[in-house]
Amino acid sequence: MKKVFLLITVLVSLLSFSCVDVATAQERLSREQFKIKQQTYLMEKAGLTVEESAKFFPIYFELQDKKTEINNSYWKVFQNIKPGETTEAQYKEILTTIYDTRIRIDKLEQSYSEKFLKIISAEKLCKIFMAETNFHRDLMRGFGNFGGNRNNNDGGRPQRGFGQF
Repeated sequence: MKKVFLLITVLVSLLSFSCVDVATAQERLSREQFKIKQQTYLMEKAGLTVEESAKFFPIYFELQDKKTEINNSYWKVFQNIKPGETTEAQYKEILTTIYDTRIRIDKLEQSYSEKFLKIISAEKLCKIFMAETNFHRDLMRGFGNFGGNRNNNDGGRPQRGFGQF
């Protein structure tokens, strides 16, 4: 009886994971589609004017691109971990890399924050931070019509956000 229950549990788990993968692949947005939806969402939630948006978003997406570069190098560290073969000293080095990367990103965000404050108010920038967190949360939940082009083959992935509240 226990074996049958275990087998059913495993089969249901595998089936649910495969369904999630199919749905995710069909609903993936291109990088441009993602940027457009993100820009529209942030603009609305922060109450940016068209003029503010025209100045703000090119700098915002420049920051996102720089953060993506940093994060890509960060993830390469994790790809080199081989359980059972990695030494304690190597793990300590990995931790140092993780913390250094976080600090680099924080400093980068801080420098861009100064640029943003020349374009929009501190209140609107804080609203951007909060809206960005909600945007990513809602995206993960699959709100609205984030379905995008079901035939999209470019593999574009969402970028990490600015302001980790």
